[in-house]
Parts: sequence; structure tokens; C-alpha cells
Amino acid sequence: MASPEAASQAQSSQEVLRVLKQATYFVIFAVPNPSSLSVGRPLLPFIPQLIYGIDVTEVPHRFSSSALPPTAEKGFRVHKTIGTKQIAKQQFKLLLMPNNFEAGPGRTPPPTVLLPFLVQRFWMHDGHFDFLDDQDAGLRLVAAGRFFPAPSGLGVYAGAVAEVIEGLGQLQGLRGNVVINGITTPPDQFANLFTFRVVDPEGKLQGTPLPPVEAEEPDPDYTYSSVLNLMAEVHPDDPIVVAPLPNSSKQQVHLLERLRLVNTNLDVGPGYLKADNVESEVVGERRTTFVFNPNDSLDTIPLYSTNSEFTFFTGSRQPIGTLQVDLCEGRAFRTSSPDLSHPYFRIAGYGFYGKGTGQFKDIEGMLTMNGALSLTPGVTSSMYTLRILDPHGHFRALWS
Repeated sequence: MASPEAASQAQSSQEVLRVLKQATYFVIFAVPNPSSLSVGRPLLPFIPQLIYGIDVTEVPHRFSSSALPPTAEKGFRVHKTIGTKQIAKQQFKLLLMPNNFEAGPGRTPPPTVLLPFLVQRFWMHDGHFDFLDDQDAGLRLVAAGRFFPAPSGLGVYAGAVAEVIEGLGQLQGLRGNVVINGITTPPDQFANLFTFRVVDPEGKLQGTPLPPVEAEEPDPDYTYSSVLNLMAEVHPDDPIVVAPLPNSSKQQVHLLERLRLVNTNLDVGPGYLKADNVESEVVGERRTTFVFNPNDSLDTIPLYSTNSEFTFFTGSRQPIGTLQVDLCEGRAFRTSSPDLSHPYFRIAGYGFYGKGTGQFKDIEGMLTMNGALSLTPGVTSSMYTLRILDPHGHFRALWS
């Protein structure tokens, strides 16, 4: 913990980055429970198709993802494993809501019918995520998100940002956020990828090595998706620039981030809950502009991004491809740390893919981001998750 004298002095970017990186990421895949499927709540009992809410029940499984450094010949080669082992019990209550409605505790949206051919916002409450560690570790969550029609016709994409409102067991008192990167055929078929980021200054939730994930066969991910996880931090040669947004109280935070591959693993069992996330080579950059009001009096602040693009390359800087994707909705959570002179922001968001080139040309999918941002000094530490609909194996079939 920093002393009062140290806290009163300006801190270097390296010092702040060290604190922001004191977080543990859990990446978990959840699939439908055949014996207890999610249930839609119809607006009118005699017209079951008119769904305004869903009681979401899924089975969270062990999950690991890996990627090899890209090559000019093959690009990225990725591999994911959804395990046979159930690691938690999970449920949410989901309500559709008008796109101009701001839900929250005590603010129930008016009944709104699910229309899968439109972009629609939703509110998730009474979220329970209880890990099977025999020590009652769990999280209580609230979330807001959107459904997006899938161009493939597979169903609808679901992106959401959740805030931890209570931690239980060994997660008691820990702060964190969750992002959801999902595809669903409402109301009962969900294939959701959860990325948890928990502030973990002592590394209590980190362990290595963890046993490999035993794959469930056949693959329960009916979407044939590939997953690419990337750790991002501000590029050392391109500092953050903060500028006012014209005619607004919001600020524009312009940044260039450097991206590293990260392989993920998680295991839960009697007495333990551990993640093993291993960073490796730099494989790209992301240029983006976050837009939000850091001086907002609220602790939870709306955020989005503009002019965002990933650029991927090999170790010798040969191009692999680009991908344009903004965070259409996000949140910044003002956070204090005894080790920092100034508050920072936990940031989380999601967005639907735009134009791509190279290996990322004509792909379909969703981006989620879960991380942290300091403006004094300008520092970031975040995990980006690219979930790619990949029925023809342009990413996963090349794994070796």
C-alpha cells in the first residue's frame, strides 16, 4: 500500500500500470441446461411468441482458449475447448426495454416485446453466479445490454455489461465487472461467453499451471465460433490525448493500444477457484476514441467508442488484416485504490463487427472489452475478446 507521502506525489505510468494489472480474468462458456432450459415470459399467456422477458438458466463450463502467433501464410490459428466439467450455477432474469429507457435497481422497464429482427436493449437483474468450489464463492450481478440480429440468420447476438453488486465466499468484498458475448435463439438456446475481471491486488485467484480442459464432445457451441483474447495497454510511443467533445460535457480519450495474445484457462473445485492467463507476443494495435464524461458525479458513467480499428500483424510486421469495431455501449465505473494518487475507471463494453480486411474480411461476430483506464497519468490495461462466427474454420481449422 502506498504511503500518504507517496500518494501525494505524481505517479509514473509504470507505477499506475502495475496497479491496473492487479486483476484476475475468468473466461467461462455457458450452454443451455437440457433438464432446465431458459423460459420465455409471454406478454399475453395465449400468445407465447410475444416474449417480454426470459428467465435465463445456463450451465457454466470450464473453458480454455489458445492462439498461435499469426503467420503471413495462415494468419491466426486459434483453439477453444469447452469442458465437460460444470463449474458454477448461473441464472438471470432478463427484461426487454425501450431503447431510450435507463433501467436500474428499482426502475423496472415497461413491458416490451422481443423483436429479433431489431436492435433492442435489455435489462438483466437478480443475477446469480455461484461457483462450485464448496466454499460458497459467488457473485450477485445486474447488467444492461442489447440484442443484435445476426446477419447469418443463426439467431441474435447478445452483448451486455454487468456490475458485481456483491461477492460471496472467497470473492467477498472484491470489485469487478463482467461482459457477456453471446448468441441466442430465444428463449431457450443460449451460447454465452462470459469474461469476468476481478480486482485482485494480492493475486489470490491466480494459479499456474492448471490441468488441461477435458473437451465435451460434441462441441456444445452450436454457433461454430472462434475466440481470440487479447491484452491491451497504451502504446509506449503514443500517449493518451484527452480533448473536449464539442458542445458537450463529455471528453474524447484518443489512444493507441498495443495488443498481446493471451491464452486463458480456469478451474474450480473443492477449496479453489483459480485462473491461469498467459500473455505472449505483440500481434497488433488498436486505435480508438473513448467518449464519456469523467467528471460525471455518478460512479457509473455511460461510455462508447468511435473511429476504432484493430490492425493485426506478424512479428516482422507483415499485415494479417484489420477490423473496424466500436463499443456501441459501455460503462465506466469510477474506482479508488489505496495505491493510486487519483481514481481510475473500470471500463467495460461491447460492439458488433464492421468492415474487415485480410483474414478478418467478411467475418461476423461481437467484441467485448473488460479493463481499466487511468487518465492521470494516461494508462490502460484491458482484455479484448473477439468472438468470431467461423463455420468454415478460417481461424480454428488451421490449428496445429
